[in-house]
This record gives sequence, C-alpha cells and structure tokens, in this order.
Amino acid sequence: MNFLARFRPAPEVEIASDAVENVRRRSFSAAQFRDEELARAAEERALQDAAEAAAAEAAAQTRAQRLAHEEEELRDQMDGEGDDPDSPAEPPMDWEEAVGWLSTKSPEARNFVAQNWNWEHDLRVLQFLVAQPDIDIGVATGIFRLTGATDDFFPWGDEETPEDPQFQRAAQMVDTLGQRFAADDFSSRRFGFDDSWDCSQLKERLEELYLDGRIDWSPANLATVSPGPQPTKSDIPSDERNEVMDFLARHGAD
Repeated sequence: MNFLARFRPAPEVEIASDAVENVRRRSFSAAQFRDEELARAAEERALQDAAEAAAAEAAAQTRAQRLAHEEEELRDQMDGEGDDPDSPAEPPMDWEEAVGWLSTKSPEARNFVAQNWNWEHDLRVLQFLVAQPDIDIGVATGIFRLTGATDDFFPWGDEETPEDPQFQRAAQMVDTLGQRFAADDFSSRRFGFDDSWDCSQLKERLEELYLDGRIDWSPANLATVSPGPQPTKSDIPSDERNEVMDFLARHGAD
C-alpha cells in the first residue's frame, strides 16, 4: 500500500431503516414535549387556583363569624347603655297585667319565667304558666318539686286546708301539675330541672299519699332525674330577651 492510500475515505456503512425507526420511537418530538409541558403547567395552575379559592372561602367564613360576633357584642352593649343602676326599678305588675303580657311572649320566654318566678309574688302568674299547653315537662317538674323542697309549701301535710292564700294556690297548682303528669299531658320535652337534691324522696312520699287515697293521681310519671339542661336566657329569642329579664327583675327574681 502506497502512502496516499492511507488517506482514502472509509467506505459508507448503510444503516438499516428499522434501526432508524427505533431511534425515532425512543425520542420525543419538540411538539410533543411542548404539549406535555403546557398540560403540566395547566394542571399546576388548576391546583393552585383551587387552593387559593379554598383559602379565600375559609378566610371569608372566619371574617363573617368575627363580624357577627362583634355585631352581637355591640348590640348587647347598646342595649345595656340605657340601663341606669341608680334608677328605681319599676313596680311589679299585678297578676292580670302580668299574665296578659306573658301570653304575648314565646314558649321559651314563658318557660324561663316559670323556672325563675319569685314565689313571694302572686302565684296566680305561675298557675297561669303551668296551665299552658307549651309548658315544658322539665320546667313543670322543677316547679312541682319546689313545693316539696320545704314543709312550708308541701301541700299535703297534716293541715288539709292551709289558710295562707299563697299555700292554697300552691296546692291548686301542683294538683293541676299532678293530673298532667299522670295523663302524660306535655308536648314539650326540651328542658330539665335541678336534680342535685334527693328527688326520689318526694316521689316516695307522693306514692304513699296516692296509696292512702289522699291524692287521686299517680306520681309514676314524675321524673327523678333531669331529662336535659334547664332553660337559660340565651334560649329566649333575642328580640324578647331584655324585656323578659326586666320583667323578672320587677318581680324580684335573681
């Protein structure tokens, strides 16, 4: 071989078509890469938009709750600004005016008043309340048990006919309630009563009186354990709450 033969070009090697096609299948075109990147970016934007929308909704709910709380505090503050602790309290209503006023109020207001009525005031108001169809069975039970809390108000003692008009009204009132308990005549069962003292003892005394024929209704339905919480002023509709509290204050309720 002469010297120039060393610099001859190497013969061309033909690449099979199927090898070229395999290379093409292993590669991505620019258009395909661009489409996939655009799709990935769109998905990321959608996730980010959803997260931002959820955060905005949560912030709006928090803001609305805070504004509602501030509005309620402001309303309570404005309602209390007109109260003068040094001004004399209004005199109590007579029982006819009181029952007329109570007849215009909600069942929640009447149940709260019944639970908190001052027994030193006219019991005809309480008699009116316990006779209402919407008196709650828990509130009625609490009122009934107040007659047995002391011997003074217990209406079935040795003295058959008490002379004190308040005691006579108490006896009439709990007899009405006893008849309603025996007949299970209560549609409202939302509230409860104070059962922190021995409620079973009173029921046992009443069962003895029933067996002796001194009362003509069975105390079997009288609860000894409270079925629920006692009514609070927050149960009273907001548009009646201040009026009801003023009403009770006029009648010596705590």
